[in-house]
Amino acid sequence: MNKPAQNRPWPPIILSANIPVWTRVRDGLLAIVGWLIVQDLLLDFWVLMYDWLKDPIFELAPADSPDWSAIGARLAPFAIISGLLVTGIVLTAMQRRGLITRSLETESAKKNAALATGDTLGSPDSPTHELQCLRIVDVHIDARGGIERVTPRSGR
Repeated sequence: MNKPAQNRPWPPIILSANIPVWTRVRDGLLAIVGWLIVQDLLLDFWVLMYDWLKDPIFELAPADSPDWSAIGARLAPFAIISGLLVTGIVLTAMQRRGLITRSLETESAKKNAALATGDTLGSPDSPTHELQCLRIVDVHIDARGGIERVTPRSGR
């Protein structure tokens, strides 16, 4: 087991500014290929669903031209509910991203203020630095809910 790198900030957060372009392109292509594979695997399902939803509804019927307006009317409630859920997820993700960004900015400002005042919070001799280098610790909580002490486990 290797010790964590001493020169990296803690916690190990990947910032979007540090992600190379080739990694973004690779991830996008992998996502598209994955969705195409899922679509291919579900082709028979989509054909059966189409046949099942056209008139006469809920019956497998002989081949004829589709009634897209009737199919759209039947699927409208599902599409509306799905759209609302996706919108909620996206809005929640945007809010969480803002909270995380603000907390990182606040933490960065605190570290800069500590360094400006000569505080040894980031120095290798500080207790905080020692705790950041530990892989596994036991945190002991007192009756009031505060941290009483932190002890490293063996195998550091």
